[in-house]
Amino acid sequence: MCPAQSRFHRVEGKAACIIAVLVLSTAFPVLADETFIQRVNPSIVCHNQDVTIAIWQSQSTVLSVDYKRTPAALIVDGRRWLRLPSNIQSSIALSAYCRVSLVDATGKLEVLNQGGNLLGVVSKGQWRNRITGK
Repeated sequence: MCPAQSRFHRVEGKAACIIAVLVLSTAFPVLADETFIQRVNPSIVCHNQDVTIAIWQSQSTVLSVDYKRTPAALIVDGRRWLRLPSNIQSSIALSAYCRVSLVDATGKLEVLNQGGNLLGVVSKGQWRNRITGK
């Protein structure tokens, strides 16, 4: 049963649904358009994560983040990175991934040392340390 049939009880069957859709799409054009989702501002959504990256940049652990590259890359000082506990490495990598996920939820972020060696990957929101496998 079409939800509109109770309002248009004198109109039978499919006609009630068609009238209801026409009325709704005229009154609320956004409902008829599937692309009404607005882009979010990364500096608002990823504010806390940006602060985390800034803190580790000030400690010279994070050297840069390259979001223009495919996949995106977090460039770190290899020695300092390897001295960090795995939960801190994960936190930093996931913080950098925040902006990637806004563009593509299935996107990737690679963590590289300054020589370009892969230290880990964040893919689909999951951190994978290349050295430990966790």
